[in-house]
Amino acid sequence: MADHTHEHGEFMLSYRFMRMAMDGNRDGTDRLDASDVHRDFMVAPLDMAMTMHMAGLMYAPSDVVTLLVMANWVDRSMNHATRAGMSFEAASSGLGDTSVGALIGVKLAGSTRVHLNPMQLGSGTWDFNPGMTVFGMSERASWGLQTMATLRLGENARGYRMGHGADATAWFAVRPGDRLSLSARLLARRWGNYAGHDEAYGQPMMVPTVRAELRGGTRIDVPVPNWRRTGS
Repeated sequence: MADHTHEHGEFMLSYRFMRMAMDGNRDGTDRLDASDVHRDFMVAPLDMAMTMHMAGLMYAPSDVVTLLVMANWVDRSMNHATRAGMSFEAASSGLGDTSVGALIGVKLAGSTRVHLNPMQLGSGTWDFNPGMTVFGMSERASWGLQTMATLRLGENARGYRMGHGADATAWFAVRPGDRLSLSARLLARRWGNYAGHDEAYGQPMMVPTVRAELRGGTRIDVPVPNWRRTGS
């Protein structure tokens, strides 16, 4: 996201679709069965599915500044199992975070280019997302590095604040032929615990997803290398 800028007067419309499925529980790097969770909580989450539709608009009022706005629609569902052997599903659907930002060019010419990424996001609070993107390119290859922080300001209307976070990603692509591109990417992510508590979710000992001090974590994603074939 936000890996490139545009020249004066250019604009770009985009649509992205994402489907994610997760299951199981972890304590650090250790996997937990539902019975392990039930030792401390009345309810254990089992699995979650999320579908996201994201629409974006980028426009460059000058060669140095590219403005962008992104909005998304999110559908989520999570299955749970109670200590008594019952099961139930929790689901939500609606508009997700809307982000507004600007990409500010620092070095826009040559084989290596740099731009800054100031953005604001939703999550019920005003968030500040400073970042920087560096990418290089040649006739047959390209590479990039991007860092992005998420600094959440104040509490939302439900009485809590999501944790601060930081992302770093690197990617590399090579074109062995005129119609074929091979690419690979690495993503490291760290996010903090929540602050505060939404009283609508009941007692913190009911289910681990309600515990504010259990929401932070670290993960490294290595997407499967992909290839793209282009037509004539």
